[in-house]
Amino acid sequence: KTGEGVKILCDGLKSNSGLCYVRAGIGTGKVSQTLTPVAYLEGDILTLSAHVRASTVNSGTIMAKITLVNGNVQKLKLRVSGSFGYTYRTVSDALNKNATKVKIQFGGTTSGKYYVDDVALTLNFE
Repeated sequence: KTGEGVKILCDGLKSNSGLCYVRAGIGTGKVSQTLTPVAYLEGDILTLSAHVRASTVNSGTIMAKITLVNGNVQKLKLRVSGSFGYTYRTVSDALNKNATKVKIQFGGTTSGKYYVDDVALTLNFE
């Protein structure tokens, strides 16, 4: 799904690797992908990671919204602000309950543009 200000584009000169990437600019739109069913359990540590590039961005967000068995939603957020070249960013957290579904989401900004490539949600075994 795409929305105002957020698009999936394919141009190998603008991606970090490969051909396609997400570009988020000014707007209230979102691009999302839902993963279901999932087998993540309470206490599992999930890491959301991505290569991100930004140009004068204010309030960009890359997020994993994890729906838990009790209906609550736990979020992992990578916030994007400022200007920088492709940088590897990560955020991790342990699940509060077993998960039933995960939605990866990229939101529009109030200024500037950011580019997202090589997005991953990984289960950390410790």
